[in-house]
Amino acid sequence: MNPWDLSEKSQLRQPQILKRLVPLLTEGKITYDLLWALFKANDHVISDCSGSGKPRCFRYGMGEEKKTEQGVEYFELQCQYLDFDGEVFGAVLTKLAIEKFRGARQIYTLNAYPLEFHPGRENMRKRLRKFSRDFVGLMGIRYRYYNGYAFL
Repeated sequence: MNPWDLSEKSQLRQPQILKRLVPLLTEGKITYDLLWALFKANDHVISDCSGSGKPRCFRYGMGEEKKTEQGVEYFELQCQYLDFDGEVFGAVLTKLAIEKFRGARQIYTLNAYPLEFHPGRENMRKRLRKFSRDFVGLMGIRYRYYNGYAFL
């Protein structure tokens, strides 16, 4: 049995896993080897947008442990988000990575984590809804004045 195969969530019924997982989650922490148990299919995942640095919400699909050519281990999250390219509005597949770490970490300090573990999750939900409304409101041809950095 592959511990990173998220279709095998029956592992959560194993007492030795629950014995480690429950106290960690109660404290809002996780270890690298238990990341597979943190994310559930269709979870809302928070990470920063690589272009703007602002929070972005993704929908989690699956995850697996991987290794770079340089031998760096990481947990890859396969997610999707909604985007508009000027013509088409739809889901975009993307991959997020959490580099291997030692010990237990606060979940909200990871570069990608389930929204339910955000310390101000209700405020974050409100912010994300506002971002979404603003984003949809700007779809189509719009003329705007903007002063500052932009990325395309």
